[in-house]
Amino acid sequence: MTSGLADTGSSSGASNLANAMDALSLEQALLDTELANARVIDLTRRLQEALAETERLRGEMDSLERGELERVKAERDQLAAYKQRLTASLPYKIAQRLRGLPMVNTVARRVLGG
Repeated sequence: MTSGLADTGSSSGASNLANAMDALSLEQALLDTELANARVIDLTRRLQEALAETERLRGEMDSLERGELERVKAERDQLAAYKQRLTASLPYKIAQRLRGLPMVNTVARRVLGG
């Protein structure tokens, strides 16, 4: 009879140990889940911040590109106006007429070495 009581006591102790191990495993699993959730929340926050920064930088870049485009257009317009004034000038018109004369072309080739 005593051996039956000893067996019952040891199986009860094993059962208690198994229950304690299960409870410990469950607690560890819950802690791991809580940690994983905290990581997901942190990564999501950091991703949102990165996306906001990307949008801010894109807007800044677009603004700079528009400003640069406007500057280049203004410079182009100034150069076009300068060219128009130059081609409308009397010295330019005289040079164009002289360029068409055969004698001027011959002298120009001799002077320029061509």
